[in-house]
Amino acid sequence: MAQLGRLFGPAALLPRSYEEVDWTRERLSSTAQDEAPPKVLPAYGHPLLRDPALDGRLFWAGAETSPLEGGLLGSAVQSGEHAARLVLTRRAAEGRGGCRSGRAGGGHSHPAMRVMRAATLSKGSQLVTSRR
Repeated sequence: MAQLGRLFGPAALLPRSYEEVDWTRERLSSTAQDEAPPKVLPAYGHPLLRDPALDGRLFWAGAETSPLEGGLLGSAVQSGEHAARLVLTRRAAEGRGGCRSGRAGGGHSHPAMRVMRAATLSKGSQLVTSRR
């Protein structure tokens, strides 16, 4: 509740109702196989998904692209910050402005970094592109 209040203001602290869904019990969204532990763990953070593609015009970001704790929200944020740093580094190298600080987040003033951080926090997985 405190987090909702910080994000959406005091009105969010007074919900009209609360609903919780156990998606594993929903017939159309879960199967018996979903309850079995995985036989193998997916390979997260493949280098092809961490490096820019299409001549540096396409940058991938998301929980599955992070080599650290793939699949989790924290890895999505880390991956988004990594992609944003790549975009800003590329822009700086092209002389189109870049990152004033070497670190993403934490009150960063560059609009691209603020947008990137907000997107990774709200959606968890993003496709980031850089225009030429």
